[in-house]
Amino acid sequence: MLKTNSKKYKENFKNYILSVIDSEDLPSETMTDKEKIKFVMDRFTNEHDFENNRRKIPNNQKRFGDWLQCGALNIPMYDDEVLNLSKKLLETDTLKNQDRIINNYYSFMALQIIRLNEKLNK
Repeated sequence: MLKTNSKKYKENFKNYILSVIDSEDLPSETMTDKEKIKFVMDRFTNEHDFENNRRKIPNNQKRFGDWLQCGALNIPMYDDEVLNLSKKLLETDTLKNQDRIINNYYSFMALQIIRLNEKLNK
């Protein structure tokens, strides 16, 4: 089982999230990884990061997670799908703390996408 801060896990996550973004309505199919992540971040800003939401949910990661929870990206939404994705990304057959994984899923996904955006925009 990989740790979520390992290089291999980060690579697995990057490949997964970029494949999900590929399935979205991108303006161009020849976009770079950086452009794809920027496209997602721009969508978040345009669709969910407005003044009222910033007051209601001041934390950017939680606000981003709230946006993801509304079905903004084609990521798993049901508990069994979330656990299967976690197993795939962590390269394991068993998971401990399944309730914790499910409860923190959208916030965790938001954090990983935000970090990927920061890494690609260095």
